[in-house]
Amino acid sequence: FCQQKIKMGRMLKKGQRGAAAAYISRTKAVKRLQLTLVDFRRLCILKGIYPREPANKKKLSGSTANRTYYFTKDIKFLAHEPLIDKFREMKTFSRKLKKALAKDQQGVAAGLRKREPTVNLDHIIRERYPSIVDAVRDLDDCLCLVFLFANFPQIKFIQSSIVSKCKKYSQQFLYALTKMRALRKVFLSIKGIYYQAEIMGQTVTWIAPYKFSTDVPPEVDFRVMSTFLTFYVRLLGFVNWKLFADLGLKYPPKIDASKLQDDIGMSAFSFDAFEAEETDETTESTKGKGVEAEAKLDEFPEQIQGGEEAMPNLDDLQKKERETNTFTKLFEGKYFFLSREVPRYSLEFIIRSFGGKVSWEGYASPDGSIVGEGQFGVDDQRITHHIVDRTKPGAKLAKKAMRFDGRAYVQPQWVYDCINAMTLLDSADYAPGALLPAHLSPFVKEGEDDYIPPERVEQLKEAQRKHMQDMKNEDEDEEEVEKKEDEDDEVEEDNQAALEKEMNQEDKEMTEELQAEKKDKKKKKKKLTKKEKEKLKLVQEEKERKELAQMVMGKKKRHLYNKIMATKERRKKVTRKLQAKRKAHDREVAIEKVKKSKAQ
Repeated sequence: FCQQKIKMGRMLKKGQRGAAAAYISRTKAVKRLQLTLVDFRRLCILKGIYPREPANKKKLSGSTANRTYYFTKDIKFLAHEPLIDKFREMKTFSRKLKKALAKDQQGVAAGLRKREPTVNLDHIIRERYPSIVDAVRDLDDCLCLVFLFANFPQIKFIQSSIVSKCKKYSQQFLYALTKMRALRKVFLSIKGIYYQAEIMGQTVTWIAPYKFSTDVPPEVDFRVMSTFLTFYVRLLGFVNWKLFADLGLKYPPKIDASKLQDDIGMSAFSFDAFEAEETDETTESTKGKGVEAEAKLDEFPEQIQGGEEAMPNLDDLQKKERETNTFTKLFEGKYFFLSREVPRYSLEFIIRSFGGKVSWEGYASPDGSIVGEGQFGVDDQRITHHIVDRTKPGAKLAKKAMRFDGRAYVQPQWVYDCINAMTLLDSADYAPGALLPAHLSPFVKEGEDDYIPPERVEQLKEAQRKHMQDMKNEDEDEEEVEKKEDEDDEVEEDNQAALEKEMNQEDKEMTEELQAEKKDKKKKKKKLTKKEKEKLKLVQEEKERKELAQMVMGKKKRHLYNKIMATKERRKKVTRKLQAKRKAHDREVAIEKVKKSKAQ
């Protein structure tokens, strides 16, 4: 008999496989990387590595009370990061500089400052975002933070250099969006102004604060925020470079220091001759450089002719493309003038994004000169809309302020509502001193049982009317075909009439009686079918509900169905309450109007 050799596997110790080996606590990770907690946190933020919550903490080794865990593979990945050596160099540099300043060695300190190590984040951005589309997809938080810090004052943890850099990059980004005509939605909220743009097929949404004096809260840890900001500023610089390159513009643009000091905004950037903003003297060759070019859908013969490679929704895509192109030209040919009291930093960006020309009032400098003026003056005859906000609701604008004829005087909300409605609204509803209509959010999608304000209902009806008009225009070709068929039918009817004349009187009476009977039967059938359809629909709906509730569903599904119906009923109650509130509000407004009319 042969003796079989039995090979035993190596005994595994506890914590070498499974969840215990997949996760590592923050304390162990810091010890393994030989970093301080501050440097470890900074490194994780820059590399995009965040804490993880294990599915079952009982399987982990050691105590699991109030511990932060990371993936072990992420910590191993961080061990090879060159930034770790750079952090150590910076720590050594700060220690040497502090020592030289303590000994009053100014020459040594000056030499150290010349050799100060710098952190380069380019390789991290290329690693986290292999393509520009990936960077644009992750641009929401980046823009929110950059626009926030662009409005901050200089404090202990916020340097003036980073604030000015945020201002510069944010204005460059807005200028690129105006040339791309990428803005889609705007909403004025208490927190700030929400914008939504479509860049490279990606929807980007961010919020920009109002330009008021910012009260910096002391409980916020600005060291963590500054780490995020360092990465986001570099990322936005990459995105701006790509957007300017696609538009055929040089990057970075030249900056007029005097205009930037006057806080003019996007107009502080100057470009070369072929990159300048379009004027009346712009040649056709300049327009062909990619500036403000319309986006066109690529078409191939196989897609148009049909076949295996045909696109199923090609007509819908082409229709959407046409609607977008007309929408981005909403203010084309319009000239706007902004008064000093309106938010110029927002209105300039929005109006220029939709093809409009905009100018504004300047302000007096200490030496008496007027600085910060727009491209054209207030007395320009080309101005079509004058945006003012100087009167209280119910009051009328002074005649001195409305001294120019031939232009519409509106409040700033008119511009935002026109964009959300995707059409030019009646300026009479937004006249100075008029009670403004409700400013509705374009980001809200109303459900079946949700409350819809009356203003939103009117907008939906108007959109439905436009859709029906488009459908009628599309059906014109089909109507022409139907007309031809009707003409053929008329010819046949004339021939039949000629034959009937030749027939005897008795045959005519018989045919007339038969035709009358047939018509009566058709009428009866139509009436019956309509009523039957309505009854059948009601009966079928009731049957389906009963079957779903009683017969078809199991115990778990029935429980889930009951939950769904309960939530629907809850929503209906909320909508009823809101509708009752709106009715009461409308009654109060109507009573006030009657009282005012009687008083007058």
